Amino acid sequence: MGSASENRQRKDVRWWKDDDKQPVWATRVAQTALDAYARLPNTGKPQGKERTALAVFVAHDENDDTVTPVAVGTGTKCMGSLDERGCAGDRVADAHAEIIARRALVRSILDDARRILHDDNDDDNNNNDDDDNNNNDDDDNNNN
Repeated sequence: MGSASENRQRKDVRWWKDDDKQPVWATRVAQTALDAYARLPNTGKPQGKERTALAVFVAHDENDDTVTPVAVGTGTKCMGSLDERGCAGDRVADAHAEIIARRALVRSILDDARRILHDDNDDDNNNNDDDDNNNNDDDDNNNN
């Protein structure tokens, strides 16, 4: 009988290779993150012996078993003084990779919500325009 953690794992996701116990899921997510990082422009990336941290939020599509990066963040800096942060709030105070990725994720979710609301409003306006046109036609018929 398997352990409790094995019983909780989803059956449709391969978590381990059968032959050498390599973590398949972690490898896929890591490769997705590295591929997303490689597609970013070189501006701001570490040069020479410099290093940075990478954080990526991914989405897993269960229908076709794909892993897609949703938000990417890099960085290791945290500004401490008010002078460094800027009094107007125009600078990011915590530029750790996890914080930047989280901010990107929240922005992505909000952008999606705005787009959905905008599309719904457009559909409602188009339906109302049709209704108004139909009502006007009826009024014209009644006046004749």
